[in-house]
Amino acid sequence: MLLSALIRRGWDKIRMWHQIARERSELRRLSESIAKDIGISRADAEREADRPFWDSDRAGRNTPRPEKKTVANRRNRCLQAR
Repeated sequence: MLLSALIRRGWDKIRMWHQIARERSELRRLSESIAKDIGISRADAEREADRPFWDSDRAGRNTPRPEKKTVANRRNRCLQAR
């Protein structure tokens, strides 16, 4: 029981880090206008994208944020609104 809980926590942490890495990769590819549409400057996007995946404001969480909050989905919503 304890071992499975530890494995699960470790797996959840890896998934969270993978999600953060994907989100930061998406930030790096945002155009100036899309960044402005989601309420950040291009410099803010670059600064966040330059952070390592383990440097997270979500350090206490063991699961990734829901998909609806990812940068890619926000960007897609902005593109659909045009």
